[in-house]
Amino acid sequence: MRALVVCTLMLLFLAGVVVSASASGARRVEGTPILIASASYPGLGQLLNGKDAKAAAIGAAEAFLIAGLVVEDRRTRNAYRNYQETRDQAWFDEYSVHYDRRQTLLWWAVGAALYAIADAYVDAELFGFGGSLSEDLDRSLWIDAENGAERVEVGLTIRF
Repeated sequence: MRALVVCTLMLLFLAGVVVSASASGARRVEGTPILIASASYPGLGQLLNGKDAKAAAIGAAEAFLIAGLVVEDRRTRNAYRNYQETRDQAWFDEYSVHYDRRQTLLWWAVGAALYAIADAYVDAELFGFGGSLSEDLDRSLWIDAENGAERVEVGLTIRF
């Protein structure tokens, strides 16, 4: 319960940062605050970068993984407690299944969080990057049918 209150207060504080940044017209947020924001609340780093859809997707994915992790943790603990009380092999088998699911969800949650943090940091550092890949990319297709030999060539050029 205490952790929920702390998370809610952090969210309200960081939401105030977002509102004040958008009210002042400042769109550039440095990389380190983005790292902290993204690590503290799912999707907040993307939200600070102005990527609303990405923030919603990452926030929903992390929330789904965390909720699944909490559910599997409860099931794991209940199955283990029942096994300790009864010493029934069926409870131990159920404990093993839920333990494996919990561990898998933990790895997925950590991976999703690290992805969100890295993505938010890269977006913050590349903010305002003027180049677009489609302007620097030439695509071409040649069909050559000289001397009865049919040949197709595909070319791709990237200008730096």
